[in-house]
Amino acid sequence: MASCSMMKWFRCCNAIALCLLFLWPSLSGSSEEVATVDVHAAKRLVSSGHRYLDVRTVEEFNKGHLENAINVPYLFFTPQGKEKNPKFLEQVSLVCDKDDHIVVVASLS
Repeated sequence: MASCSMMKWFRCCNAIALCLLFLWPSLSGSSEEVATVDVHAAKRLVSSGHRYLDVRTVEEFNKGHLENAINVPYLFFTPQGKEKNPKFLEQVSLVCDKDDHIVVVASLS
């Protein structure tokens, strides 16, 4: 990913790891502590082997994302507006194991 694209990605991904507070504990059944980190810490975590789960919409993901990012949208655009993905937890469990260390990114919009 080019430097300009990386900066664009940093600007559009404002809420790294916030979704973990609500989503991952219910999937894993774990009470492990969840941390909110800035983009620099997230980059270090991904570089050290953490999985990178991007829960933005497909449209947002296609505008720019990190290499090797896994996209499982939490929301979909519909004629009625944004709606929750009813198969979100099922889809996440297909690409991430309970023991994986995961950095989650979401859009604030």
